[in-house]
Amino acid sequence: MHFQIAFSVLGIIASVYLIGLLLHNPRRVVMIVEMDVDLDRLWSQITNIEDQINWRSDLKDVDVVLSDREYKTFIEFPKFGPSITFKETVKQLNQKYRIEIVPTSGFSGYSTIDLEKINGKAQVTFVECSFVDDPLRRVLSYLLYRPKRRMNVYINDLMTVLKGEYENRGNKPCSVDYKESHINLWQRRPDSNVEHDRYSVGLNHLAFHVSTRSELKDLFAWAKESNCEILDEPADYPDYGHCYHAFYLKELNGIKIEIATQETVEPYPAPRSW
Repeated sequence: MHFQIAFSVLGIIASVYLIGLLLHNPRRVVMIVEMDVDLDRLWSQITNIEDQINWRSDLKDVDVVLSDREYKTFIEFPKFGPSITFKETVKQLNQKYRIEIVPTSGFSGYSTIDLEKINGKAQVTFVECSFVDDPLRRVLSYLLYRPKRRMNVYINDLMTVLKGEYENRGNKPCSVDYKESHINLWQRRPDSNVEHDRYSVGLNHLAFHVSTRSELKDLFAWAKESNCEILDEPADYPDYGHCYHAFYLKELNGIKIEIATQETVEPYPAPRSW
């Protein structure tokens, strides 16, 4: 029996190893974007490492660990995933910027941003390339790491801050992190009078679960003290599940927020009969 289990495990490992050998290595993503922005401002935004925590929605922190006259080595702490150490290797003013991953555990790579002025607009070419030496780790990287999505987030954040939309919205997004999830809630722009309609196409409401009724009670008290618009006070909802207890509020954009718990409480009302 033990031999069968051992052979099965070895078979799985061997299969994953073979899959890893067949996967593309390096992984390379290229995106070309046209921006109606001055090259000087674009260059300054891209190369100001310390300021990136103020506009990139995927970062928790950035730490510059080494800085000489021209190049910096810094650590990015993303909101999801391990930290990555980068070093600047190319800085050609308003033309080319390149950072390389400081190799660790067989993982390395680089990112380049090439700038060019065409017809009065900035044409920006983003390239990201990553290498994973070990085939088993390579399979994991394909499952857990999405370079195209990461690049899209970076470009969208960059275009947002260049357009000055952070200032127009009044602040950075309100962020919610839980385990592997991350949610940004933006306040609508002052010049927009459109309120969220949860019965049209799109989001109906957001639900957050807490462990105990005591936590829920504290959150409800905080919501009232903060002058949030309360839609429904804490109550039992047996139709939603056993011991389901929740309250509802509306945030500034009109999005309905549910705070719920299913802490066991007996006796509990039975669901309604339809």
